[in-house]
Amino acid sequence: MAVFRGEAPDRTPWMPRLEHWYNVNKVLGTHAPEHQGLGLIEVYAELNAAARVYAFTDSVYGMPGLPSSITTHCSNAETTVREEGSFLYTTVRTPVGELRSRERRTEHGFSQYYVEYPVKSPADLKTLEYILLNIMVEFDAAAFQALGNRVGEQGMLWWCFLRSPIQRCFINYLGFERTIIFLRRYPAEMAHIIQVMEETDNRHYELVRHSPFKVVNLGENIDARLTSPQLFEKYHLPYYQRRCDELHRDGKYVTCHVDGYAAPLLPLLPETGLDGVEALTPKPVGDFTIEEMKKALGDMVLIDGIPFYHFLPHVPLEEFEAVTRKVIRLFSPRLVLGISDEMPPGGDVDRLRLVNQIIDEEKPRT
Repeated sequence: MAVFRGEAPDRTPWMPRLEHWYNVNKVLGTHAPEHQGLGLIEVYAELNAAARVYAFTDSVYGMPGLPSSITTHCSNAETTVREEGSFLYTTVRTPVGELRSRERRTEHGFSQYYVEYPVKSPADLKTLEYILLNIMVEFDAAAFQALGNRVGEQGMLWWCFLRSPIQRCFINYLGFERTIIFLRRYPAEMAHIIQVMEETDNRHYELVRHSPFKVVNLGENIDARLTSPQLFEKYHLPYYQRRCDELHRDGKYVTCHVDGYAAPLLPLLPETGLDGVEALTPKPVGDFTIEEMKKALGDMVLIDGIPFYHFLPHVPLEEFEAVTRKVIRLFSPRLVLGISDEMPPGGDVDRLRLVNQIIDEEKPRT
């Protein structure tokens, strides 16, 4: 929290996201002997790293049985989910119509992606509007406390929040191609549904404003190959600016997940009002250098920064060390060091330990 407050921490925070690496290696039985049988939080403790636990989830963190801190449900709608092989078929029936979608689970079953989006026609936009208007959202203080007790002092609970309306159109509702087509063919209908999303988002923001969360992360997953600067300026900037103003008044810090190519968007990030940016991934994974990232962000907080590529065992250790030191030197003390975006399942666990040694040698600037 010292980093977000603009203070110099006594030590650069080391907060890598390890959940996917942990889960895949657990399924494959390939964890190092010292990690066999440990839960994820215990692995963080063994590695002397902090866990960034997003409170929208439970069992992904190796803590099954803990309910989510945030729950949503839609009144007057019936949802059925059917699983067939690696596919999930979801149908949401409402008094004004129904939405059908199909998702495919990835190799180890820890995530899924749409192969059929729920909104396919202008009529489906009306059904989506009905669902949005009738969604109820609740904060479960007991679940938050249970998760906090489980994490203890080994990390922090962050709220992974709603994507902005246009990103939800891209990722959750229509898919990218159909969203762009609909913006051209049905501009009035799309402007209306985006306005409805913004208005119904207020319920979520009222919850987070009065919650114990200190850091709110917008889980955008932005990539400039899809989200052009023109789209970003029209749809993202005003939304971020409004929400950051609201949350800052209640003492919250706001970050955004930008994990794809981002070079054309870097100059726009300081205009957002965000306190920091998560998962920006420099070359050789992304399309910008570490120096270009620093020049663009200025005094914004960088969350993560070391490309996941450098944790792969075939990458020379000298290259890994040089990149890690460069990130610390350029961004400290405005840095929550981590892996952009996550530790790969085949990553070298000894490099996670080496980061601590490098941090100890690279004292934060004051």
